[in-house]
Amino acid sequence: MRTHGDHDFIPGGAAYAGGVRAHAGFAITRVLFARPIAYQAGFAVISRHLSSVGRPTAALCATELRVPVPLTLDGFAEFNTGYGTELDALGVRQHTDNGPLSPLARTNVAPLYTPLDAPSLAAFCYTVPAADSAAAFVVAGCGDIRDDTAAAIIAAGDISPIGLRTKAAYIVGELAMAMQILGVEWREVTDLTVYTTHAVHDLLETVIYPVTGAPASGVHLIAARPPIVGLDLELDLRGVQTELRLAH
Repeated sequence: MRTHGDHDFIPGGAAYAGGVRAHAGFAITRVLFARPIAYQAGFAVISRHLSSVGRPTAALCATELRVPVPLTLDGFAEFNTGYGTELDALGVRQHTDNGPLSPLARTNVAPLYTPLDAPSLAAFCYTVPAADSAAAFVVAGCGDIRDDTAAAIIAAGDISPIGLRTKAAYIVGELAMAMQILGVEWREVTDLTVYTTHAVHDLLETVIYPVTGAPASGVHLIAARPPIVGLDLELDLRGVQTELRLAH
């Protein structure tokens, strides 16, 4: 892992980290926008909010994005390039000999019932000093694809019960590996969210709960599609201490 501000992160690439964990002596606050805001303007709101609570920009550790529709692989790469430019303007990306690294975990989905004019921010997380010793972490959204190639889609085109279980099993396995790297346990998860347009009851009973258990706050379901055309399922999870809603 690498360090940024008051958290460690799993390097994932130029656009997002695989997961983040706050350092000892810090908690994570999650802020949900009252309604999604175009992400460029959203970063300005984030900067003002962090300043208002006495936290530096480096405290930002995760974002939750919404896009109007799923993108082609080329469109997704183009989006990430523009997003990375905004991260640089914010001063949060790390630049290495092998290219830039984002220290922010990210979820990015296309909501089914929320019309959007542009890619938008729905929520963000940041670190805050805290005496509480509870683990504070975010694992980035993981979809049913191994890498950014069409051939890497898990059970491509198969939305049968078996196909969806195959997709879910892959995703849960990826989340579990990220949690192991972060050094956190399923019992410490405060929020597990499933993003899909398909029925999930069978997946919860047969694939997800047998591994994760049921978080105390339950599992949240958001009717949304992953950000790449051809994907059907995405999950993310958090262990946060405070949640706020922010009007803008």
